[in-house]
Amino acid sequence: MKALIVDDEQPVIVSVKLLVDWKKYGIDTILETTSAADVPALIRTEKPELVISDVQMPGLSGLQLIAMIHEIHPPAQIIMISGYSKYDYMRSALQQKCIDYILKPLDEDQLNAAVGKAIETYRVEASQALIEQSYDFLHSELSKKRAQRLFLLYHTSHQTSVIWAQLCEIMPAFSSMESCRIGILPTGHLPSELFSGARDLSLIVNFIHDLCYETGQSIASEEPIDRNIHILFHSELSNIPELCRRIVDAVREEFHLFLPLGLSPAAPFPVNFSDAVRQAEDAVQTCGLMYTRQPVCFSHVTGKEAETPPVFRMEEQLYTAVLNGHPSGIRIAVRLCLSDLTSGKGLTLRQLLLFRTAYIGLRMRWIESFRMNHKTAASLDAPPGSYFRLPFRDDGQYDLSVMEESLIADLSAISDYLKGVLGMGPASQNLFQQIEQYIHFHYAKHLSLESIAEEFSLSSNYLSRSFKKKTGSGITDYINNVRIQKAKELLENPEIKIFHIAAQVGYSDEKYFSRVFKKTVGMSPLQYRIAHTAILPPLDLM
Repeated sequence: MKALIVDDEQPVIVSVKLLVDWKKYGIDTILETTSAADVPALIRTEKPELVISDVQMPGLSGLQLIAMIHEIHPPAQIIMISGYSKYDYMRSALQQKCIDYILKPLDEDQLNAAVGKAIETYRVEASQALIEQSYDFLHSELSKKRAQRLFLLYHTSHQTSVIWAQLCEIMPAFSSMESCRIGILPTGHLPSELFSGARDLSLIVNFIHDLCYETGQSIASEEPIDRNIHILFHSELSNIPELCRRIVDAVREEFHLFLPLGLSPAAPFPVNFSDAVRQAEDAVQTCGLMYTRQPVCFSHVTGKEAETPPVFRMEEQLYTAVLNGHPSGIRIAVRLCLSDLTSGKGLTLRQLLLFRTAYIGLRMRWIESFRMNHKTAASLDAPPGSYFRLPFRDDGQYDLSVMEESLIADLSAISDYLKGVLGMGPASQNLFQQIEQYIHFHYAKHLSLESIAEEFSLSSNYLSRSFKKKTGSGITDYINNVRIQKAKELLENPEIKIFHIAAQVGYSDEKYFSRVFKKTVGMSPLQYRIAHTAILPPLDLM
């Protein structure tokens, strides 16, 4: 603790220093000055807990000194010393919260008693102030957290007016809001494992909420379904775009994570609140992925919005590469697929999310087809987990090479699964198993000896001769058997017309389908249906 002694007579300062048992009161720093002009600077810089001052200083009266100290550093306790016993002056000094008024010559016991009282008063007031500060802080934090919770409830409960009224009690500026803007920071495009430890998503949400809450006119919370961070702005809040940029920069600096922010235009509140949310989502999903230069997205970025994800257009190449299992072939197919994805301008987050959905569906269909056509696989090891990742580094930055390598790893894992679990060996050894897989997967399309030979870079004569030698069946017969087997499954459903079944299993001519079916099964499709269904088919099934 610090004490400041103020007196224009140096001997008085020396007497005070000698008379007080400073160590007893926990005072380890003693400051002194003989000039009233030095007092304001010393009070500001040193902030002493105790001031012992003469009443009459050149240029500054005792009452002025007390007022000045209380203004600069209110916690300081003051003891006045004087050679004059003016009652009115003493009373005024004590009324201004001066601890004591001691007359000269100084009495050791009286001075120490006054110092003890001053230090005790300081400690009591400091404790009370700390309690009040803690209470105020706790109350503020609880209010801030409650406001966030109320916004989340309002957002997810169809904008209930009762919840909104409670939120306005905490943030009065919202009570007059006639229009709003919505900001959204997406996180769902990044792997969930990134949001752990010091980068837990709740910490990021609270960090953004703190920045918003300080304005008194904005608030943030996490949307529990899509994991995105939603911000509500009072449209009268000044310079909202600049605040959005500050939020993006602060998140990047604090968490080493880059998140773009989609911002809606102003919308009437509360009637168009939901529209504003959709506009913000649209803004962030349709912005160009090179958004490091423009982190806040206000509207659509013109460019290619693919109707069909390229993974569908490239299915043949990807599937063939998986069957062949050659690393170079898989890499080439992936690069062709991604080249198709990025061939236009303005690649967007929405396009990437569509790509991911399409790829996951395609992957599931492939594996299910493999397992269905190899019955023993059902009892063996489970298919490999997905390695697929969108093109974002761990810091959230766009990097297409991340998706390229993850696709290559994933397709390679699927290929290894076929080789290991389904018993497929090296390429030269499993060529005809690959051809069988190809037929099982593409039986509904136009298949011929020539088209399959071209697909696998073989001559028609070699394929015809070798396939029959390896499988015991000609390739045309094999194709027909696969198709007829599938047709038999479909015929057991009386709701599907026979000419539709013919088309679904790869026959454009229904009569030809019936001839092949009867030759293979020994009865017509209609006879098979009657024999295998309890309900008689309608007359127009043919």
